[in-house]
Amino acid sequence: MINAGWINFAAVAKGIDKSKWDKYAYPANSPLLDSHFSKSQVMKIDNMDEIQDPDLKKLLKEFEANKFLFAYVGTPFTTIQSSDIREGVLPLLESFLPNLHSQEDIDIDIILSNLKEYLASESLYRGGFLFIDNHQTNREIEPGEVQFLETLIRTASYMYQNLALMDKLRYLFVKAEQEAITDPLTGLYNYRYFLHQLNRELSRSQRHHSVFSLILIDIDYFKNYNDTFGHQAGDLILQRISRSMLDNTRVSDMVCRYGGEEFCIICPELNKADAQKTAEKLRQIIERLELPKAKDVPGGKLTISSGIASFPEDGESAYQLILKADKALYRAKETGRNKVCAIIEES
Repeated sequence: MINAGWINFAAVAKGIDKSKWDKYAYPANSPLLDSHFSKSQVMKIDNMDEIQDPDLKKLLKEFEANKFLFAYVGTPFTTIQSSDIREGVLPLLESFLPNLHSQEDIDIDIILSNLKEYLASESLYRGGFLFIDNHQTNREIEPGEVQFLETLIRTASYMYQNLALMDKLRYLFVKAEQEAITDPLTGLYNYRYFLHQLNRELSRSQRHHSVFSLILIDIDYFKNYNDTFGHQAGDLILQRISRSMLDNTRVSDMVCRYGGEEFCIICPELNKADAQKTAEKLRQIIERLELPKAKDVPGGKLTISSGIASFPEDGESAYQLILKADKALYRAKETGRNKVCAIIEES
């Protein structure tokens, strides 16, 4: 097996203490291995004198080996051109797309760039090594057996490489998807994904005749804080408050960054009264939160104000709900801040 560029001869062999095998390692980039395995994936050694590398010869003598097969599980390492990646991998990329959110936000070129780096690493081409010691039997290994092993190893190598490539592609796509829907500063869902999910929740609630609520949140006096203590300090405040909201809402609630110092929470199955309780709980938690220099802000302390609108009571479209929640938030800000207001239908 390979570990950080070394072959670990870790195996169980008759007559040899496993602890002796475990302590040995051999450079995987040995010129001997590179030169031989570029031609064939199985090396048949009938005589130890065939081994020119002194370190490998010493190692094998420790194992009392004199006849053995040494097989390379992998494929030849070649330089990959970017055009090769795009032509060969795009069909695989397209197979992942139907399962992703916000496909239009996923930068295929970034994925291909990351993939190119992976294709240039040895981890894709070297899966491991197989050592078969034949020193305790007098029977000669037939050419047909070597050929069969060569075919078996070659098939296993391509299977390994394909599985490794698919696994890497899957990882890169999940990573790209997360980056497409996540605000990089706070780790919350971003505005674009908020709109996407708000419309999905509207459709779901309309089908099932259920309710849900939208909470818009603004950090009081944040601009004053930012202007006084700088953007880095302000970013820390945004991160701390974001984490507090995530930690104190339900798993089903979707907390998003609306923009700047504004946040929004989609609360499935919560009517207006229950959404007010959630918003009030968050208000109290943020008020007690120990934020750096929160009490030294010109104008007032860092707190939050919230506005609430509910479906279907306050509107049956995303636009209507956001407008009503924003009006409620404006009322909270205008009537003293650090409070929760729900929209009240005008007569």
